[in-house]
Amino acid sequence: MICEKFGGPEPPFIPGGETAGHVVAAGSDVSDFAIGDAVMSRHTLGALAELGNARPALCDKVPAGLSMAQAGVFRGAYTTACHALLQRGRLAAGEWVLVHGARRTGAPSPGWPAHTPNLYQGHRRRIAVLRGEPRFARSAEPA
Repeated sequence: MICEKFGGPEPPFIPGGETAGHVVAAGSDVSDFAIGDAVMSRHTLGALAELGNARPALCDKVPAGLSMAQAGVFRGAYTTACHALLQRGRLAAGEWVLVHGARRTGAPSPGWPAHTPNLYQGHRRRIAVLRGEPRFARSAEPA
């Protein structure tokens, strides 16, 4: 979008579809969030701005143990993995899943969320494929 190769809004515009930050103001009808709360949110555009607006329905409090950097990409990675496996892939109970790039560190990737067991809703047969240090070289649970 920024290079005008994929369509989108006319420049100038602020890119970004998800972010994390702290609430600096809230409308009088907002009861779920207070000033100072750490939140993660989804946006159509503009998530990379210094300040932004978000509807409360598109925000969640940042869970304990999640850094702001992790919270800023959490929703996109997990919803991508869920959509690919369960909706597009039609993963059924007992089927095996081979996950490439299931790393925990480095650039955000749908690989690690696709490997987490809570995503599977009972689908427990998975293998993770990595390169480099064999920290998570193979992981599978019996049916």
